[in-house]
Amino acid sequence: MKSYWTDELQAELPDGFVDRSTHILEWPHGTDSLSLAIQRDTSRDRKTPSALLTRAQQEFERRFAHFTLEEPPTLELAFEHAAVAFRWKGDGKALFQAQLVLELGDRLIIATASGVASASQAVRELLAAFAQSIEARAQ
Repeated sequence: MKSYWTDELQAELPDGFVDRSTHILEWPHGTDSLSLAIQRDTSRDRKTPSALLTRAQQEFERRFAHFTLEEPPTLELAFEHAAVAFRWKGDGKALFQAQLVLELGDRLIIATASGVASASQAVRELLAAFAQSIEARAQ
């Protein structure tokens, strides 16, 4: 058995599961919204932060119309990490996303801030606020 925890609970589950949980938080922003998705990856075959973003970027280029890389966020963290920012078109809107991947011991944390392209500065600020306030907990 292995402990699985969230802020609300801790439970014992059979060994062997891979934690790919996702938390999605959303804020109103003008007539649209900003979101922050936080994902865990505890898979044994996980990539380094840079390798994961390289692979993801190739997938994004294939899947998203009008995919354009932007200047990545500059984030100073005590953890191994990589970041990327890009625009694309979806649902008839120009969208913007900034993504941070960091390695915390036996897991990767993937944080993705998103919004409409006109809110790109607010998206960058949201990801920066998240990154600057990270405190790793004992597991």
